[in-house]
Amino acid sequence: MGILIIVLVTSLLFILIFLIRFIFIRFISGPMRDIKREVDLLIVKAKAMGPQKPKIGRSISVVDITPESALRVMRELDWCDNHSPFEEIRILLNSDGGYLIGTHAICRVMNQCRKPIEVRSYQARSAAALILASGIKGRRSVYKGSEVAIRQGISVESLPKYINYLLSRSFARLDGKLLSKRTGQPMRKILDDIKKKTQFSAEEAVAYGLADRVVAYKRICF
Repeated sequence: MGILIIVLVTSLLFILIFLIRFIFIRFISGPMRDIKREVDLLIVKAKAMGPQKPKIGRSISVVDITPESALRVMRELDWCDNHSPFEEIRILLNSDGGYLIGTHAICRVMNQCRKPIEVRSYQARSAAALILASGIKGRRSVYKGSEVAIRQGISVESLPKYINYLLSRSFARLDGKLLSKRTGQPMRKILDDIKKKTQFSAEEAVAYGLADRVVAYKRICF
């Protein structure tokens, strides 16, 4: 009788482990792999289109993040990193966020650039906060009176609610991983703050680790 109970318990444990693994692959790991694959494809597309010179010298403007603007920013990063005579790249950020696939692609390309990247931000909400945090530490500036916000920003009306939920969780984990690395904040705190749609003043953004300094307001032309 004792042996039979042990066999039953062992079998139930194996079934439970299988179910947990299936749920993880199907509902967590799967969507994250799909997102990373889309990021890879967008980066490949930008490289295939070739470098593009920014319209304002060495400065790259980021406003609305769309598939088209993400491609432009990556192409301009390529030009600044490989063809510009300047030793530093500058990103001027005034954005409410937008296309998350494009944002993660931009952040990855920023990380791959050989030249240091300075970021100056008047406004960085949602996905745009990832770009601010991805600048070189010590050169991430927010203008006095500006706002920074981290939050989940994906919802596609044509998709079922549970799909949107899974996509939101997957993006939140990717955002959290990047922000935790760039700010030094614990992953759990980052995820909680993303869920709460946390907003920061310029001074609070510096204290949190999203930026390094507050600078006097200066008009940014985009």
